[in-house]
Amino acid sequence: VGLHCPLTVLEAREQARNNRSVGLARQQFDLVHKDALYDLEIDTSSMSSDACAEKIIQAMQTAPTPHAFAHMKQQ
Repeated sequence: VGLHCPLTVLEAREQARNNRSVGLARQQFDLVHKDALYDLEIDTSSMSSDACAEKIIQAMQTAPTPHAFAHMKQQ
């Protein structure tokens, strides 16, 4: 599962937590999902945590067999 959100949202979350190094979100933004494949991708800025969890559960119950890890291994 790939969890995404805009950089502005990540930076706001980073500052609100007060336990993160400010600037780390920006530093890692272009790297964290580089070359990754996902069976499901979710934008966490547009849904609540509960809604995200429900979407993951629903996908696990109804989606075909996951393939992202197998595909990455072949590459």
